[in-house]
Amino acid sequence: MNILPKKKWHVRTKENMARVRRDEAKAAEEEAKIQDRIRIAENEDRIRRLRGGDDSSGFGAAASSSTKIHFSGGEPVIGGDGKSHINFFANEEKMFNLESRNKEAEAEAKKELDDHEHKLGIKIKFGDPPEMPWYEKRPNRPYLEREEIDKEKEAEKRMKEEKERKEKKKKKKERKRKRSKDSDDSDSEERKKAKIAKLREERLQREREEKRRQFDLLHPEVKQAREEAKKKQMETSYSSQFNPHIARQNKYKK
Repeated sequence: MNILPKKKWHVRTKENMARVRRDEAKAAEEEAKIQDRIRIAENEDRIRRLRGGDDSSGFGAAASSSTKIHFSGGEPVIGGDGKSHINFFANEEKMFNLESRNKEAEAEAKKELDDHEHKLGIKIKFGDPPEMPWYEKRPNRPYLEREEIDKEKEAEKRMKEEKERKEKKKKKKERKRKRSKDSDDSDSEERKKAKIAKLREERLQREREEKRRQFDLLHPEVKQAREEAKKKQMETSYSSQFNPHIARQNKYKK
């Protein structure tokens, strides 16, 4: 019966067992009510017969005429004034102990039921978990719990500080990157200006050379005179001299 206990179609489920227990308790209660009614009816019949209601021999009539019958403790007593309270169910009350419940009997019945369910495996599978032995229980040490709480708080504090440090480092890196970008932009601007100035100077130099070439083409005699003057200005004795313009023999000749 313990095969596949988790299936809905299985007979031995927690819901089915609870329903069976409820039905059994209800049936026992109804049976007890029936038995109570039977006892009450039997007692009434017995009392009626003692009073002489159904006695054909005339004993009831004679007893009622000569002496009175009253009941003490549920038992018929002949004689007496009969002025005390008559309890027809004193024996039944003593038998069922309606005023106080028998706790020992209930505990024994419950223990027998628990043992039966434990043997069948019901209590192990669906009942309360068994109590842990003392060596598996966690000891009560409040000072250790305080230390654990302090450790948790310290760990949270460290995590918070680490997070703040990372955020500061990230902001610092972003500022540095921004400054580097600004400096790169300024350097690039200066390089652009220097390049533009150099290109402008080269363009002006080309324009001057072009004008001089044009002038030489239009005035060849001026070009020839300039070349002769330049030739007379410096005459070197040998070409391997390091500084020919400083040498004495290369001084200007007039």
